Amino acid sequence: MPSWASPSARPPAAMPKRCAAGSSRASNIPTGSRATIGRRTATGSPEPPSDGDNSPAPPRPGFAKAPGFGYRSTPFLASPFLACVAFGGVEVSDIFQEIDEDLRRERLMGIWRRYGTAIVALGIGLVVGVGAFIGWRNYSESKLNDNAHALAAAAQLIGEGKHAEAAKAFADLGADAGGAYGDIALLDAAAATYDAGDAAAAVALYDRVAAGSADPSLAALARVLAVQVLLDTAPVADLDARLDAVGAQPGFVPAVRELRAYVRLKAGATDDARRLLAEVVDDAAAPGRVKGRAKEVLDALGGRLPAAPVTPPSDQPSESEGQRP
Repeated sequence: MPSWASPSARPPAAMPKRCAAGSSRASNIPTGSRATIGRRTATGSPEPPSDGDNSPAPPRPGFAKAPGFGYRSTPFLASPFLACVAFGGVEVSDIFQEIDEDLRRERLMGIWRRYGTAIVALGIGLVVGVGAFIGWRNYSESKLNDNAHALAAAAQLIGEGKHAEAAKAFADLGADAGGAYGDIALLDAAAATYDAGDAAAAVALYDRVAAGSADPSLAALARVLAVQVLLDTAPVADLDARLDAVGAQPGFVPAVRELRAYVRLKAGATDDARRLLAEVVDDAAAPGRVKGRAKEVLDALGGRLPAAPVTPPSDQPSESEGQRP
């Protein structure tokens, strides 16, 4: 009899205790039950037990029906591991679960071997990017605080009457800060320079902001302030060109109209100046200070222009209509 079919066969030492117990129960099955009962022939039909021959038949391909189980192969009951499964030593669902876990582990390891380097690089890049963003934000906030303190210190110099020193402090801040903050500092530097008595340098600073500012409102403000400085000295054509550059920028229409009236007055066109000033006074969107100043100048010039006479319609037919019948 082969060693695997011997009733005295024992499971290996590495087999779990539950499997050992199942294998022992499997070995207690009578030899005849395992070898001869319900054997099937090669064609699949049952083979009746032989008469007068009680010796165990050698194992052959076929099936044996164990108590409580369906038809199974003879080696199935004789194998220690399969006998363990058959008699309750190991649950079949546990075996399938272990197989699923192994397949899942192999799949994950394959993904890691294929994309592990890219995943690590992506994680490092993400950490570096977040750190750089936080560092840049902290640096920007610190820079804004420093600029605010410098702007307040320069404004204090103006309050003390030190216009030249204030102009230098504002100009340095404008060159260092950049952006809208720097443009505002340059506008303050131009005002301080004009108060210090240097109109040409003030206009140069205004022109610098008008040409380099990315904010259209700040550029328009710089042009308007430059016209105010140059109103008494610059040619009319230069003033008109500067005002034309402002255009219809929102918020500056009343100021531009008022300055045009002063330019027309400088050129000797008083009626045009009075008409423009009247438009400023009638503009509901004009600031109160602008409207009040325009009204004072308009009254000094003699007030509004008289309304043009309205010609009443004539009852006489025109020549194109011909003579009525």
